[in-house]
Amino acid sequence: MENASLKPGLYERLLDEELSELLKACPELVPTLEKLDDEGETAYFSQFLGRLMREVLPQAGHRHRLELVNRLIELLAAEEGLDYTRCRRLLAAPKTLLTQVRPPDRSDPWPHPETPLSISSLLTGAADDPPLEREIRSELQSCDRVDILV
Repeated sequence: MENASLKPGLYERLLDEELSELLKACPELVPTLEKLDDEGETAYFSQFLGRLMREVLPQAGHRHRLELVNRLIELLAAEEGLDYTRCRRLLAAPKTLLTQVRPPDRSDPWPHPETPLSISSLLTGAADDPPLEREIRSELQSCDRVDILV
């Protein structure tokens, strides 16, 4: 189990088998469980699976990781109406991350920002943060739109 016991406080944790056992082991605590609406359920389930994958995948070797992910995709594709997900299976290739698509008249690669494009980042100006101006300039050279919250 992740924790030996629950401590009083605020939580946002889905009720899984592990949490159910923890709650049974702490009868003196009074849990509050709420029903999720469709939108909340989608968001929480996605986060739950993401955390579970970040926990499980490092324990598997490279080839086994790929197999696990593709087995999950196959499981999804087997569901009615989700067969379109089958084409999302990952390929076993030496290079698997697309990082640029340049027009034929551009030979030099675009500079990449330090922060991954696929991850939302909060740049606070801390010593270990990349310089905000450099990050924005890197992205502006190749983006098709800009969303900035100042």
